[in-house]
Amino acid sequence: GWGAERPIVVMSVTAGMPAAKAGLQEDDEIASLNGQRMCCIEELLDYLAQNKDKPLRVGILRQGKSLELTATPVLNTIDGDTAYRLGFQFGDRMIVEKLPLLAAFGQSLEVNKSFSFLFIEVVKRVVERKVSVKQFEGPIGIGRAVGAAARQPGWLPLLSLTAAISLQLGVLNLLPIPILDGGMILLLLIEGTIRHDISMRIKERIYQVAFVFLVMFMGLVIYNDLVKAVPGLAKYLP
Repeated sequence: GWGAERPIVVMSVTAGMPAAKAGLQEDDEIASLNGQRMCCIEELLDYLAQNKDKPLRVGILRQGKSLELTATPVLNTIDGDTAYRLGFQFGDRMIVEKLPLLAAFGQSLEVNKSFSFLFIEVVKRVVERKVSVKQFEGPIGIGRAVGAAARQPGWLPLLSLTAAISLQLGVLNLLPIPILDGGMILLLLIEGTIRHDISMRIKERIYQVAFVFLVMFMGLVIYNDLVKAVPGLAKYLP
């Protein structure tokens, strides 16, 4: 029941839906519904679920001015999820700041560092059983995320997601798992330390175990993708 307070900024409006008919515009901030302050998108969605198809007074902030629109939510299904909606996508208000070359390079290093350690932190929390493996997604989940980013206005959401995916794949490839580059580096370090090659028989066993691990991991993420993409499928899968 806890959530961070976050302004509800309209990124785009779906044509033909109540928000568009009421006159909601891109960059509007939804401040209240029927006079009740909305502090985050979760509170707004919960209010819509309780209000159902009754008309709403939507208080918004547009270029520093307070306005009030009237909209009637409709029952709509998106990706198998049926709920009462107004028909808009929300996001954070973007502030573009231009930096000098050196400052931009330093900022890039900080962002890449945080994303790299984020992946390692997730793996650590999964091992500690603080995070569920159900959060992992595979090709289907990546495709859905890319599609959602591509539908957002501007080129930055898609570019940012593409860069994040590339970085995460690079970090994954450097994990000390045989077959992956990180595993090969680890074996070379071991051979360099003991000053002779590891026997081919031992290497074959290591590669076999690593291959089985990777196949099981891919099976897990594809299973998660299918369960999330097809509602009700979980009860038919083992």
